[in-house]
Amino acid sequence: MTDPQKKLLYYKYVEQLSDKAIGQILHVSSQAISKQHRKVLSKIAATFFD
Repeated sequence: MTDPQKKLLYYKYVEQLSDKAIGQILHVSSQAISKQHRKVLSKIAATFFD
């Protein structure tokens, strides 16, 4: 998992920030955060369930 993906998960689940807030911190749109979030969750699921 890449460093930006780790940061996204940290902000999402530890800090419990919204996609918009995370996007502002990482200087990307909330839509990009949502897409990256789905991608990293899919990657995690594939690791454990495939």
